[in-house]
Amino acid sequence: MAFEEKNYENYTIEVHSLKSIAKQIGVGALSKFAAQPEKAGHEGNLSFIDANTEALLADYREFKKKLRPLFADEVAVPVGEKIADKESIAACLEQLIATLEEIDSLAIEEALESFDQYTYGRESEKKYLEQIRKASEEFDIDLCMELAVKWKEEIT
Repeated sequence: MAFEEKNYENYTIEVHSLKSIAKQIGVGALSKFAAQPEKAGHEGNLSFIDANTEALLADYREFKKKLRPLFADEVAVPVGEKIADKESIAACLEQLIATLEEIDSLAIEEALESFDQYTYGRESEKKYLEQIRKASEEFDIDLCMELAVKWKEEIT
């Protein structure tokens, strides 16, 4: 992503696209928010960009989550995001299983967050992850372990 690479010229183009698309689909708040760092990019106000981009990305990701049910059958991966492959899922599951064995709730939460860096294209992957998160929220370590082990067996 241009922001991570500190390529402010491309960043300004990307944030302009976000602003325009958000406006076209009726998401005025996101469009207005994106207009601010776009303006900062044109003005060379890099400190504003650095200070506000994470909040913009958080708003974008929240909106994207709201759209997911509308496109459940499509696998659209935004630029800069990664589709989860078997190896990356297996690595996340290994981390989760290790923390479940230790029954360390903070480490379990961190392990679950490691899944967030990926986009999941298969319904079965989304379902496993949803079930594991729900079991974790209910502090059902045994069910979390059962689901994680079963998912890992299916992909390896």
